[in-house]
Amino acid sequence: MTTIFTQVLMDGRTALHYCAASAFPDDVYAILSEAVSDTQVQDNKGKTAADYMANPKELNVSKRRLKKEGSGGSKSKNRTPPKRGSPGQKIRTPPKREGMNITGANIRIWIHDKDLTRLERIVWEGQGHRLLKETSNNAKVRQFLNLVPRMMTKIKEVHQAALNGDLETLDAKVDQPDILIAKDQNGLNPLHKSAALGHKEVTEWIVQKNQSTVFAPDRKGRTPLFFAGVAKDGGEVYDMILRSGADRNHTDQYGKRAEDYRFKPSELDVSIIHETPVAPRGGGGSTLDIPGPSNQTSRAPSRNTPRSRNPSRRNSVGSDKKPGRRRKDRDSKSNNNSAKVSQKNDIK
Repeated sequence: MTTIFTQVLMDGRTALHYCAASAFPDDVYAILSEAVSDTQVQDNKGKTAADYMANPKELNVSKRRLKKEGSGGSKSKNRTPPKRGSPGQKIRTPPKREGMNITGANIRIWIHDKDLTRLERIVWEGQGHRLLKETSNNAKVRQFLNLVPRMMTKIKEVHQAALNGDLETLDAKVDQPDILIAKDQNGLNPLHKSAALGHKEVTEWIVQKNQSTVFAPDRKGRTPLFFAGVAKDGGEVYDMILRSGADRNHTDQYGKRAEDYRFKPSELDVSIIHETPVAPRGGGGSTLDIPGPSNQTSRAPSRNTPRSRNPSRRNSVGSDKKPGRRRKDRDSKSNNNSAKVSQKNDIK
């Protein structure tokens, strides 16, 4: 059975390469990847099966099927499998993040292939939460997955330090330059935030540590230069980022440049810079501040022994006897005592 899976066709592809064209690509890939010994086989175009899973359009299977039918193949309509998407159609997939197509299928592929570089980039792209429930039989991959919560916590601390202009904390937390390209849920890196608030020293420090932060766009295609343009610092940070190599002609998804927002700052939503990256509770660093239950005891009276502060109501709470009945009992006891005393006096 394994020889069938590993058989190489004329185009250099194995059965694993064609999983992307299946109606259930994730399931088929998971099954076949366990049956083959090498998942990194490249076809004549230098593509692996994982490459086609990430970009199924490049597989271009529909044209091969049409050629078969034109050369005298069966014309039965029932033989045509359901289409997942032809090359001319648009397939809705999550947006690519600097060359990465982060999907559940790709994450499982990269875990199976032990691709720690791509798994690490998932965390830098602000998608670390997608790895929290993943597991692996490989010791190195499992060790990395166990470190993801701690990485997310550190990313949150770095973003908060950039937001506060806290250079001392940044210097203590940033032990590798790659963490400075780590994004939040909006695609912002620490440079976006320090630039927006005009933190000159922090901005300069980040650029010196990792210059690639200058060119990183957020989810709307805006680089840190866009946010520097609305900073209330007289344009110092804006000019600094330009000198660092930022492209002043770069446009966002609305076709606007950073210079356009300088003249109309109200069109740029700067409030998103205050959203810090999410991190799991107890992720190896500071935990989320979740208010606990109050330690104060309740002043409400107990239901078992109800009491009322109103003296006029105390007799009616927790007792079936009426006040009139109690007075009659007291009068009866008093009369009995008087009768006993009078009897004693008569005897004497």
